Amino acid sequence: MAPAKTLTPAMQQVKMFKEQYPDCILFMRMGDFYETFFEDAEICSRELDLVLTSRSKDPEGNPIPLSGIPFHAVDLYLPRMIRKGYKVAICEQVEDPKQAKGVVKRDVVRVVTPGTAIDADIIPGQGARYLMAVNPDLKKAVIGLAFLDITTGEFFLKEISGGQNYSSLATEIERYTPLEILVPQDTPADLIPFLVSTGKVITPARSLFFDNAEQTLCEQFGVASLEGFDTSSPLCLGAAAAAVCYAKETQKVSLQHIQGFSKKYDTNAMILDAVTLRNLEILTPLRGDRNDTTLFGFLNRTKT
Repeated sequence: MAPAKTLTPAMQQVKMFKEQYPDCILFMRMGDFYETFFEDAEICSRELDLVLTSRSKDPEGNPIPLSGIPFHAVDLYLPRMIRKGYKVAICEQVEDPKQAKGVVKRDVVRVVTPGTAIDADIIPGQGARYLMAVNPDLKKAVIGLAFLDITTGEFFLKEISGGQNYSSLATEIERYTPLEILVPQDTPADLIPFLVSTGKVITPARSLFFDNAEQTLCEQFGVASLEGFDTSSPLCLGAAAAAVCYAKETQKVSLQHIQGFSKKYDTNAMILDAVTLRNLEILTPLRGDRNDTTLFGFLNRTKT
């Protein structure tokens, strides 16, 4: 991307928002269109079969790639990007262009990711839509997990073993099929390849999201303390705080329907490992993506 000082005011605005949301595709509202520029335009052109053109050139004479969609068609194109594993930052005009002095003021009003998409049309299918946060302490071979479905407010924590090549973590991922997995930016290097191998969207989150867990959760739940909650695992609380921080950051709202969490234990339960769950097609099919061919899909016929 060209240096900001060589760009027009509008392109400087694009660059500013891309620096704030570097892992997102930026949908920039420009009049009646959401436009994408630079590398984002090339990605959208490829993934959405859009015409790739250019609006202007940088001072070196290189055309700036551009692709766009009509604003009224965003609900058709946005789900396609999310299902492919991309994250999209929606940047709207926040002042009347007729009243603008210079470039129109814009701001990112929401960020849509696989684990935080609240529209059922974006991620179709039955069952919960979990955002999973992973908080490891590999020196102690323990991992704290948090699962949050922001569409319903379901929120639970679980502590598992971090040893044996992450077999316990693989089982939990296969069991709950999260749509996106948060990890601290300083996650141990050997954990990242394992998570990537699951095929899930992996999002490194700021380490501070995992810190000051009690304060973050008390503010979210509107309580003075976490007395009454199971706080036996600091790692789980850190994961819970990260899930809340990330959800609020992407949605740009307070998420008042998330008012507490539960802690899950596997006592008195038979645990099927990831390989068994997969081979028996209990939750996910071996071929294709039709969940109605799984055991859960066959049994999940309740209408109420």
